[in-house]
Amino acid sequence: MVRESGQNVLRGYVDLIKRQHKIIGFAAKDFEERGLLANELGRFYKTEIVGREDILDMPLKAATLADDLGTLAGTLVVQRTLELFRYEFPVLSSIFTDFSDQPGVFNQTEITRIIVSPSVQEYDSDADTDGRPKGWDTVVAAATTDVNVKLDKHVSVPIVYDANTLASTIRRLFDEQAGAQLYALSKYMVDKIYTLFLAATYNKYATVSAKVPSAYATFPVALAEMARGRLVELSAAFTMNEVPVPNRFLLLNCAHYGKLSTDPSLTLFFATQGASELLTMNRLPKIATFVPIEAPNLPTTGGMVGMALHKAGAIIKARLPNDYTTVFGSGASNGLMTTITAPDIGLSMMLVQFSEHVRGFAEQRTQVMLGAAAGDPRGGLVITGA
Repeated sequence: MVRESGQNVLRGYVDLIKRQHKIIGFAAKDFEERGLLANELGRFYKTEIVGREDILDMPLKAATLADDLGTLAGTLVVQRTLELFRYEFPVLSSIFTDFSDQPGVFNQTEITRIIVSPSVQEYDSDADTDGRPKGWDTVVAAATTDVNVKLDKHVSVPIVYDANTLASTIRRLFDEQAGAQLYALSKYMVDKIYTLFLAATYNKYATVSAKVPSAYATFPVALAEMARGRLVELSAAFTMNEVPVPNRFLLLNCAHYGKLSTDPSLTLFFATQGASELLTMNRLPKIATFVPIEAPNLPTTGGMVGMALHKAGAIIKARLPNDYTTVFGSGASNGLMTTITAPDIGLSMMLVQFSEHVRGFAEQRTQVMLGAAAGDPRGGLVITGA
């Protein structure tokens, strides 16, 4: 099979960008068309561009596509960096996410519905009043929880260069900054999630009950005792409180994560499985139903050293702002707006690029509206140092 040339692949990518730039307006069909093209950009990037360094580096090295270079380079670099979100900040792909390429309204509270495990019903062979077996005669209601999430943050990372700076170099300054630009934005999203992690919010283990035999206002773990045995105890608490076993994970600060990584039983197990290299990553394989993840920027509020979570325990919602560049219709804007979507996690962001001729500067920024909220309170327990 003959592989398509790098230039032809990039021309196909640019064509999708151009088609999106031509769509203006605030009607539902306009947002739908922009969203479809954003998803297509993501799929195109994943299937045609990922893994081809000849393509990824081409826009940054030379004016390969003439007039399309500026549009291509900024969009491609942002798309490439967006792909790295879930690797740099794994919590974004571990909790419940409500991402969309549809517009949102700033400060609007929206309902996000999270799915929890329904109850299981056994077959009942006892005879009913009509003499037939009861079977599965009780309908199991769909188990969902509605959570209010307010889109209370409209954020961006603007990068600006003045005319003198741009005139003094041939370097592609904006593209060099795209990685740091999106890293800062993703860190902001993660920090917003971290503000939810309070013992008062996740308090379903604070009082003894039939489902909570041992009370934990928080789950105290001294650094010296951070080992597999404590995770077994933590897992038992979640299981007794009917938290589903799949999709559990454990955020730990660097010290506690490091101590857990040196647990002799884990080191021996990984070595015998030929998987000792896993100990060098920022997450460990599942231990006692939890996937431990290193969280260097985890806050220390209330003595927190970690957070045990189920996927439904926290929610991050992201929506696009309305495209203000089209408020006056075609021809009034002096910039470009592109919607970019990461195909694997569905996160969409707006890329805005424009030049200001009177004051003499160029600006590029990525922006998004977002909100975060606690989900099922059973799905979280703050871990504190003893």
